[in-house]
Amino acid sequence: MRPTWKPVLAIAFSIVYAASAVAEELVYAVTGVDDPLTENILAHVDSVQFGRQARLAEKDYPEVVAEAEAGAREALRPFGYYAADVTGRIARRDAETLTLTLNVRKGPPMIVAEAHIDIVGDGARLGSLRTWRNKWPLVVGAVVDQGVWEQQKVSAIELAEADGYRAVQYTTQALELDLESNRAVLRLTLDTGPRFVFGDVDYGDHVLKPGIIEYVPRFRKGGPYTTRLMDKFRVDLWKTGYFTTVEIQETERTDVTPPQ
Repeated sequence: MRPTWKPVLAIAFSIVYAASAVAEELVYAVTGVDDPLTENILAHVDSVQFGRQARLAEKDYPEVVAEAEAGAREALRPFGYYAADVTGRIARRDAETLTLTLNVRKGPPMIVAEAHIDIVGDGARLGSLRTWRNKWPLVVGAVVDQGVWEQQKVSAIELAEADGYRAVQYTTQALELDLESNRAVLRLTLDTGPRFVFGDVDYGDHVLKPGIIEYVPRFRKGGPYTTRLMDKFRVDLWKTGYFTTVEIQETERTDVTPPQ
């Protein structure tokens, strides 16, 4: 039988194809700013892998650069820089790696021109909230930092809830930005709502003698609710030695008139 040459050609073709299928990676470098700005820019643009057989064509450079520049500008806004100038360029580092360098001029920051931070409701005079208000960091003249803004909002909610104001909410929360003058007006109104009180404690079915665990609570029905007392209650139940684990389910009843 006459030998065939097709398998030999197929193998040779596969070897040549595999040799050209080298992955290409795009990595980023940032100049002009330091952390945490650099870190946030890199988190927005990140490194890109083009696939097992893909290579970035030079005709696609402008689009890739434009997307990276837009991502960098977006990453600067939470830190108060809304007028940043970002320019990028792509250069080859080696056979498999391209580097996209972003040169950043962050420009003038957004400055707090007015800060209206108010607390209303039954808990308006709560000591922890008054301290929070007095130590408000984004005062007039400060650079607008959206991370601080969000952190402060969460902190106030947690403080109010810890003292029993479980219906606390913001009735106003606005960052009014003037991009032409780089001035911002902050408006925040925290409504604590009413303070919750302790209701009945249901221990469920248990085999202990009456009165053994009923004495444990350090609070009374109708007394002001606090998370500190609930945590203490959980620990004290465990300390009795009758339980290996303690699970407490809290039910909010807004339809019940608190006992006097």
